[in-house]
Formats: sequence, structure tokens, C-alpha cells
Amino acid sequence: MKKRSIVATILAAVILCSCTAAPAAPAAAPAASGEAQTAEAQAWKPDGTVSIVCLSSAGGGSDINTRAVIDDFAKIGVDTSFVVEYLNDGGGAVGWTKVAEMKDDNNTLMCYGFGDVINQVKSGSPYGVDSYKVVAMVAAEQILLLQTPDCKYADFGAAVEAAKAGTVVSIGGSGGVDLIGYQKILNVTGLSDAEMPYIQHNSTGEAIVTELGNHSDYVVAKPSACISYVESGDLIPAVALCMEHLPAPLDTAPIMEELGFENIEAPMWRGFAAPPTISDEAFEYCCGIFQQLVDSPEWMEDYVEKYSASPLFMIGQEAQDYMKKTEEEYRALGL
Repeated sequence: MKKRSIVATILAAVILCSCTAAPAAPAAAPAASGEAQTAEAQAWKPDGTVSIVCLSSAGGGSDINTRAVIDDFAKIGVDTSFVVEYLNDGGGAVGWTKVAEMKDDNNTLMCYGFGDVINQVKSGSPYGVDSYKVVAMVAAEQILLLQTPDCKYADFGAAVEAAKAGTVVSIGGSGGVDLIGYQKILNVTGLSDAEMPYIQHNSTGEAIVTELGNHSDYVVAKPSACISYVESGDLIPAVALCMEHLPAPLDTAPIMEELGFENIEAPMWRGFAAPPTISDEAFEYCCGIFQQLVDSPEWMEDYVEKYSASPLFMIGQEAQDYMKKTEEEYRALGL
């Protein structure tokens, strides 16, 4: 019970910060904001295509986020070409190691989310938030459980009762925040990992494919990865792991308290980072184009609203400090 209280308190603080905190005063890092930052950045442009390293496989939430960023850069007039580089082996270790060890590279970014930070901590990696120069934080997402139309349980509450009676009920998902959500489900339901085992995949996209093949009873996912399947009718929202109902088309999912359990949540912030030795001019340029992105109505419509995300926007040092804080808080949980 004590661990659950600590978890709830820390995550509630993170959510409160993301929803209500005013932007911090600009730090000494070369990440000014707004028009001044954008004007500074125009003095430098990438020499060739910029590679964005994605730490999960195609079809997962990180991939969707990365491609949405690239698409909207084009819409708002960013005159730079981008390509996605998938380096998800070892749960993303190949990718995050490559970026952390790059020297004098101004043409590489990395899609970097809270799930990646969690994977670094859990794997004992020597790399973490301070191994990079954080460029931006562009959104945050809640997670939910989904089922296929063929699921044999009327609702997730019935699945919990079946598990307590001896039927193994499985949940698929990726690492990071998905796994935190699963662990919190076990906490509030009183189930063990033997009664409700977790099948971990390299990405949410892989977990959804497994669910569609009826190889797991439920799948945990972020809205960005599952909305298209909900709209097509291939997946049905089963329960939202948050304090309030998610927007349509995910609004049919009850929250945990409506099934007789304590509400839980595990928010997933999404951001982008650069190699630690990126030049000041290149870093300013990257901060500038991401400031343009999050200020644009296109980003609100094409990603934040489309995928039921929260507009958690931070640039440069402010984003670096926020990510570092959540990394330290996760380490303190001891999960």
C-alpha cells in the first residue's frame, strides 16, 4: 500500500506539472523561445538530410509521433528533409547508445519518450537524460487497455474475476509506460503476474498485431497507436488508465473506479533529443523549428487532438530539466 501511495503521489505531481505549470524562465542554454529563437536559428541550416532515430519499430507510438512531426514540419514550411532510422534492437539500446556516443553530428535527432527513459533505467544502461541535449517535448499521452470483438469477457472487471478464479488472463504491450500501467493494474486488482501475465513486445505496434491474432486477451496502448484500429472496429476500448474518460472515439472505455477499482494512470510524455556534442548553432536551429511546430495549429489538430494527447510543450533547457526530474522520480519508485 505504501508503494502504491508513493507511485500515485509522484505521477499525480507529474500530471499536475504538465497541465498547470507556467513555462519556466529561459535558462542559460541556447534555447530561447519564440520569434527571437527562430530568427537566430535561420543563420544555420542542416547540410543534407536529418536522420531521426526511432527507438521502437514501425507502427508503434514513437514511430507515429516521429512521422507526425516530419509531416507537420513540411506543412509549416520547415525547409529541411528528414528520414526515420529504426534502431530498436535491445529495446532501443542500439539507438540510444549510438546517439549518446556520436561526435560532432549536427544531422541526427532521436525521438525520446518517458518509455525510453524507463527502459534505460531498467536495463542498467549508463545512458539517460543527461547523455543528450534535449530539444523539445511535444505532447503527453495516457494509456488504455483494448480488446478484440471476440474477447470472451464482458468487461475488464469480469476478466479480473476470471483470473482470481484460476483462468490465466494475458495482457500484451511494449516496455516503458505500458509496463508501469500493467504493474499498477496488478496492484489495484490484487492479482499476481502469474494470474495475469504480461507479454512484452518491442513496440506497441507489435503488441497490437499479437492482440489482433487473439494471442493475448488484452493489449495496453497509447491513443496514437490504437485509434485507427478502434475506428475500424478491430479493437474495442476496454478500460482507460486515467482519472477521466478519454475523448472520442476512446470515450466508451470506463475508468478503473467504474469497474470497482482504484483509478490509476501512467502518462507518457514524448520529446526529441540530439547528440551531446551537437553544435550550438545546430541546437538553436532544432529548438527553433520545434518551437514553430508546437506553436502551430497544425500540430494541435494533426497530433494533439487527433490522438487524444495533452499539449505538454517545452523547448530546450526547460524540457531537459523536466525529463531529468521524471527520470529521478522513476528511479525513486524502485520498480
